[in-house]
Amino acid sequence: MKGFNQKNFLGARLASFAMPPPQLRQSMSAISTEPPTALQLACTDKLNAYMEKAVPQETVEQQQTRIAILADLTATFKEWVYSVCLAKGLPESVADAAGGALFTSGSYRLGLNEVGMDIDTVCVAPRMVTRQDFFETLKLILEDHESVENLVAIAGAAVPIITFDYGDVNIDLMFAQLPLDSVPDSIDLNNDALLNGLDTGTQRSLNGPRVTNLIEHLVPNFGAFRQLLRCIRLWAKRRGIYSNKMGYLGGRIHMYVYIYIGSQPLTYKRHSEESQRAGRRGIYSRQDGIPGR
Repeated sequence: MKGFNQKNFLGARLASFAMPPPQLRQSMSAISTEPPTALQLACTDKLNAYMEKAVPQETVEQQQTRIAILADLTATFKEWVYSVCLAKGLPESVADAAGGALFTSGSYRLGLNEVGMDIDTVCVAPRMVTRQDFFETLKLILEDHESVENLVAIAGAAVPIITFDYGDVNIDLMFAQLPLDSVPDSIDLNNDALLNGLDTGTQRSLNGPRVTNLIEHLVPNFGAFRQLLRCIRLWAKRRGIYSNKMGYLGGRIHMYVYIYIGSQPLTYKRHSEESQRAGRRGIYSRQDGIPGR
C-alpha cells in the first residue's frame, strides 16, 4: 500500500472543510449597539484570566501530540481498510484505491484546546468495509496497539462507538460506511448528497463533523462563542451535569444552545474583524497541522 503522507492528510482536511458561509436571518434585535464600557472590558479580562487558571489551555507541544495521535490513527485506519479489502478477495488495485478518511468533531474541532479534553473522531470507509468489520478486526488491532489502553466497544449504542485512551488522550472512535468504492482524503462531508441511502448509524456518526462545520460557519463573533462554550462547560462539569452518556446535556447540545446566543448581534466586540478572521483561520489550521489558539 502507498505510504501515508501526514502533510497531505492534514492539508486535505483543510480543503474538505471549505464551504461558502450560509446566509443568516436575524431573529432578534440587539439589546444594545453601544460599544463596551471600560468596566465591561475589565470584567472580560478578569473572566479570561480566571478561565485560564480554572481550565488551562494546552501547550503547543501538547497540541502537536494530539496531531501526531490523529495521524497515527489515520494511518492505522487506512492500512486496516486496505487489509479488509484484500481479505475479501478484492484486487490489490481496488484495495489500494479504497482509501478511507478520519474526521474530527466537537470541542476539539472547534479549537477549545483544553487540557484533558477528549477527541471525537469518525472513520469514513468505502462500501467494501462494514461496521461488523470495524467492531471485529479493527477493534483487535487497536487492542494490540502499544499506546492504546482501556478500550471499550459499544456496538449496540445509538451511535456505535469504540472508546479508548491513546496515551493521555481519550478517543471516541465512530464509524461511517459510504456507498462509494473509494473514500479520498478530499471527500466533502458537507455534501448532502452523501447522506442518500445511508444506514442510521452512519448518519448519526456523520452528524458530528457535519454539524461542527456548520457551527463554525454560522456563528458570528466566534471567539466570544467559544469562550462562552468554555465557561458553561466548566459550570456544568463542576455541578456534575455535563455528560451525554449519563443522561445530561453533552458538549454538542450545549453548543446548539449557545448558537442561539452567539447568532445574535453581540455588542461586546473587543477584537477587530481582522482578528476574528485570523481566529477562524486558527481553527481551520488545526486540520493543517498548525495548533490554533
